[in-house]
Amino acid sequence: LLIGIGVSLTLLPEWVYLRDGFGTRINTVFKFYYQAWIVFGLASAYAVYSLVAAAESQELAPAVRALSGALAALALALGLVYPALAIYNRMYQESGRLITTEPTPLTLDGGPTFIRGDFDHEDYNAIMCLSTVVPGDDAVVVEAVAGTYDPNVGRVAALTGIPVLFNWPGHERQWRGSTFDVTVGSREQDIGTIYQSEDWVVIQSIIDRYSIDYIFFGTTERNRFGPDAEYKFLDRLPVVCQSGESRFYATSGAALALAGQ
Repeated sequence: LLIGIGVSLTLLPEWVYLRDGFGTRINTVFKFYYQAWIVFGLASAYAVYSLVAAAESQELAPAVRALSGALAALALALGLVYPALAIYNRMYQESGRLITTEPTPLTLDGGPTFIRGDFDHEDYNAIMCLSTVVPGDDAVVVEAVAGTYDPNVGRVAALTGIPVLFNWPGHERQWRGSTFDVTVGSREQDIGTIYQSEDWVVIQSIIDRYSIDYIFFGTTERNRFGPDAEYKFLDRLPVVCQSGESRFYATSGAALALAGQ
């Protein structure tokens, strides 16, 4: 039965799949194959027991049972090579712990992993500051928008849990499907306007429309829009968190009060 379920889960995406934003069966394969591996694992464990130790297996020739047990042990040993080497490689070699003079301690907090790569330290420190002064997730932040799988955008929400107005459009479109355009509307364009426009009346109208509390101007925003794009914020809005050249601006007195300032 378990083998039949595993085979069914494996073969089903060959004919039926969820047509998502990619238009291919890739995500259906992921979801079904994960379950198939678990089912096959359970079936394999019982199959080995049936061949080697179950009462019914005593009817098999000893050589057959010995060979079955040896093959199962070999398959298990070969399968354990990957986790043994991959865990070490991921935890120490790829993370840089083997080459740094002050290795980063092991932790369940994924935040510090950002600053071991190309992520800007000042951005990280400013974001961590915001997470300490803004309680919970009762706020809306604006930051630059870019494609999916880019750690330099969507970073405020990822590190703090505080909602951002919009980011990672590829993922948003994929999971929202046909409702994406209606739900998202002109958010990406409006975020660009906030950073690029010099007309404060237009910017303020966007802030009011989405109830934006904080605007982030960090390394990504500076690289994308240029340093001059920040002057309008420096002239009009108070800074609630700053690290080097990375700053969070409060858009209203209420946002300033929310940050305890």
